[in-house]
Amino acid sequence: MHWPPCREGDAIGNLASPALSLGTLLADYDIEAIVETGVGHGGSMKHALSLGRPLVYFGCDCDPEAIRICKEMVPNAILSQTDSVSFLRNLLAEPQPFAMPALWFLDAHFGAHEDAWPLLAELDLIAACKPNVDRDVIVVDDIRCIADEANPRYWPGELGAPYVRSEHAWAEYTAPFIKTHTVHVRLEDEGYLLLLPRITGAERGPQ
Repeated sequence: MHWPPCREGDAIGNLASPALSLGTLLADYDIEAIVETGVGHGGSMKHALSLGRPLVYFGCDCDPEAIRICKEMVPNAILSQTDSVSFLRNLLAEPQPFAMPALWFLDAHFGAHEDAWPLLAELDLIAACKPNVDRDVIVVDDIRCIADEANPRYWPGELGAPYVRSEHAWAEYTAPFIKTHTVHVRLEDEGYLLLLPRITGAERGPQ
């Protein structure tokens, strides 16, 4: 797919960024739900639901004020005040695991806990527990934090501790999806990793 360049002044660090072309992603992959870890003050949610597609929106945040703001903004959103790993475990739990085609926006790094970096655990949970994960789109924000020369968006010297993360290699983040998804990197904003299904919604046929 084609992404247009970002323009100065556009939203960054959430799904409203032009770097992501969210409307195109939702349409190309027949997305029915968005799952966001780290909803903040709802910038991603507001943008996604403004696009006119019928979507179920799930999200979490450790900050009670963030949850309050988002619930007032979108009363029908399914939101949890908890950490992202607990949230995903509950969402993907048997006997009725969450199964609809989804776009996952993983943005729960740091936040209330300066050293929080749950990204690999989040990706492993989604890959292992989500039914039909090969239909899903995964978007990771803030990849500039991953200190590995294999990461195109890691620019040494841009960030300091604790925001530089070197405990896992770049390849470990993409490995759970390498057979089912293609790997794309956007350099704009704080950097995005996109894991896109190898086939589009039209090619999949009935679910």
